Amino acid sequence: MMMMKPSEAAKHNAYEVADLRKLVSRGEGLHLEFKRKAAHPDKIVREMIAFANTEGGTLLIGVRDDGTLRGITIGKETVTEWVNRIAQATHVHPQIKTLVYENKSIVAIEVEESSLKPMPCQGRYYKRVGKSTRVMTDEDLTKAVLGKCGITWDEIVEPR
Repeated sequence: MMMMKPSEAAKHNAYEVADLRKLVSRGEGLHLEFKRKAAHPDKIVREMIAFANTEGGTLLIGVRDDGTLRGITIGKETVTEWVNRIAQATHVHPQIKTLVYENKSIVAIEVEESSLKPMPCQGRYYKRVGKSTRVMTDEDLTKAVLGKCGITWDEIVEPR
């Protein structure tokens, strides 16, 4: 690991904060979700599955819905626990980055679109629609499965 001088670390952190502010300025949407806190780990897992079942995306923990950077206090093992919980529950392997902001942490959890979609979370299937996460309908699931097989509705022969 390369050590940085405090001034270099401050420059590095400032660059990351600038990137974070730019990302947050886009607002919540299909590929970006804000959570003020992470009190319910199941919600984090659900968001990761929704992103994986759609086009991928980033969950920012420590950011209010209005885009205000709030930060959260997390323990040393918290991020590792989140990664393990997400991977065990979903078989999705997210990238997690932590940024210190005003002596608190903002956590970015990024997940790519899954080639194995649709993927369940606690027996349900989720997807992103605009800036919200929704349960997938039967039609959504059918389209996802057909898409995985490389076929469309038009190619399905109806039994008569």
